[in-house]
This record gives sequence, C-alpha cells and structure tokens, in this order.
Amino acid sequence: MIVNGIVNGVISNNGGTINVEGQASTINANSGFTTIGGIIGRVNGRGKIKYQNGAVVGGKPVK
Repeated sequence: MIVNGIVNGVISNNGGTINVEGQASTINANSGFTTIGGIIGRVNGRGKIKYQNGAVVGGKPVK
C-alpha cells in the first residue's frame, strides 16, 4: 500500500509492505516492512521500518 495523503488515524501493517509519503497520526508496524518518508506523529511495533530522507516522527526529523 502507498499512502500519499493525510490519515487522521492509525495505519497498521500486519504483514506486507507499506510506503508512507504523506502524514499520519500513528503507524503500528506490527510485522512486514514499512517505509516512512512523511510526517508521522508516533510509530510503534516490531516490524521492519526504513526511514527516508525528510521523514519526521513525533515532530523531530529522523536521521
């Protein structure tokens, strides 16, 4: 799944691949592979996460 817009809620990855380029309140990366390049309020879970250049989590840029 590719998210390019604004999600006022939770995105859950329970297996598979999710690419987030937009904004979301929360990402639950429970399993699978999640790529974050947008602005996210909070990220949690045990899945694999890759942060792209320009990603912001909790109001702070991710390096």
